[in-house]
Amino acid sequence: TLNYKHKGYQSTRRSRTFLCGTDQNDYSDFALEWLIDELVDDGDEIVCLRAVEKDSSIASDAAVEAGKYRKEAEKLFEQVIQKNTQNEKAISLVLELAVGKVQDIIQRMIRIYEPAILIVGTRGRNLGGMQGLLPGSVSKYCL
Repeated sequence: TLNYKHKGYQSTRRSRTFLCGTDQNDYSDFALEWLIDELVDDGDEIVCLRAVEKDSSIASDAAVEAGKYRKEAEKLFEQVIQKNTQNEKAISLVLELAVGKVQDIIQRMIRIYEPAILIVGTRGRNLGGMQGLLPGSVSKYCL
């Protein structure tokens, strides 16, 4: 878990928490940019969630020992912070990099942070018809 608070951040009764799924894909960047541009106000908090499957190279024991896990989180977090530099909104940012089954991690983070909204990107494939029956769509799971 990494935390960052803009210098003008102050939580109020009106403050909201948003949970945004992030990874290294364009659709994820677009979802985060849209969230910051359209929904977030001063005093709000964005929790960026990067879920990594257990069999991922970043989650291997050797990668954890080498600090690859931490470096990946710090690199991603810096990219998230940069998204707010254009808007300069007084917000709190949290990055959660978690290993496990994506659906389980999403459920756990919803229980922990109790977000007002969950934002995830989609690869752009049609979620109806035959493609909608394909397993593995995180956005369809969230719906």
